[in-house]
Amino acid sequence: MEMTRKEKEIRALKIYVETGVYTINEAREKLGEPKVDHPDADTLLVLTEKAGWLHLNNTPVTVRVETLLPTAFANLVEEDAEPERAS
Repeated sequence: MEMTRKEKEIRALKIYVETGVYTINEAREKLGEPKVDHPDADTLLVLTEKAGWLHLNNTPVTVRVETLLPTAFANLVEEDAEPERAS
């Protein structure tokens, strides 16, 4: 199934937030969601495989980042996941 323009935008914004290109609040603003009043929402962060969310200076984030992310991110279906195979 092909993604809609909005789904493509949301997926791109999610990648931009996870790679430190946009802050969480920048992504929320682009999606029409209200800003979150938390310092980490206005700070560039990166999502790492081993350490989870980090500030760009490599210090850990002390808040559950998921609570700050745009709600649209939670609605994404991970297409990268491999489908389960029948036994």
